[in-house]
Amino acid sequence: MNLNSEVTAAKIIFPGTGEKMTAAEAAARAKPEIMIITLGTDWGVSYLSESEFMECYSNLIQQIQKASPKTTIILQSIFPVTAACATLDNAKIDTANKWVKAIAADNGCHYLDTQSILKDENNFLKEEYCNSTDGIHLGKNAYEAILQYIRTHAVTD
Repeated sequence: MNLNSEVTAAKIIFPGTGEKMTAAEAAARAKPEIMIITLGTDWGVSYLSESEFMECYSNLIQQIQKASPKTTIILQSIFPVTAACATLDNAKIDTANKWVKAIAADNGCHYLDTQSILKDENNFLKEEYCNSTDGIHLGKNAYEAILQYIRTHAVTD
């Protein structure tokens, strides 16, 4: 999904049924105990101002909370990119992650800083975690590291 003014109307594929529905409709149907959301790479970071980014993301969160009020929502950091990435840079992503953290705080959600485990000593996505020539898309080993981080940094309240 792109993070833009239409994010609340964007359709996802509901697991198990293949039905197309909004994230809020999916949350209303599934009533998950925990939902982890990762948005903002590419479209959000590249094209939105801070206020637009925060408004679009907050609108989505609020719709999900209304649809499934008992769901604990975790906003995951935007993933870093490699040094070779020509379309994004980690300075923008780091700034946007501050916005994500603020959105989480403003909306009663949790923030999960998975980007920190993906970065090398120069603030770039570790090359071994990249699975594309554009420097953006993650490989299986990156997702395994992210899942391990999620498992060991669980919400405790």
